[in-house]
Amino acid sequence: MHAAAGEHGALCEVLRRLALAAPCLLAAAASELGDDAFSAIVLDGPLADGPVPDSELSDRALRHALAMMRGNRSSGCITYFTSDGQMRHVRQREGNNPESQAKTLAEVRRLLNQDLATSLT
Repeated sequence: MHAAAGEHGALCEVLRRLALAAPCLLAAAASELGDDAFSAIVLDGPLADGPVPDSELSDRALRHALAMMRGNRSSGCITYFTSDGQMRHVRQREGNNPESQAKTLAEVRRLLNQDLATSLT
């Protein structure tokens, strides 16, 4: 939506908010879109406190995350499905402090390592 309207600033803000609120969902979406998206969003982008990637890639990641949610609009229990059909949920953040951020980042790493181990077997 923002990308189609040429509103790159608004698109960046949405992606940054998603990175803070649901980093595991964003990481899973980027992973499913391929290595380029994973690198631009997870390794070098908003999940690593880096810049937001170009509008086209950001828009694809946001659209894919929305599709993974399968219409879930709950504010209390946000769920999504990975490409292999696993249902996951977004944990509610305990606050925007360094300890909470470290805990969230550790959870993202754990999930990514779990996915990597599964794909290698």
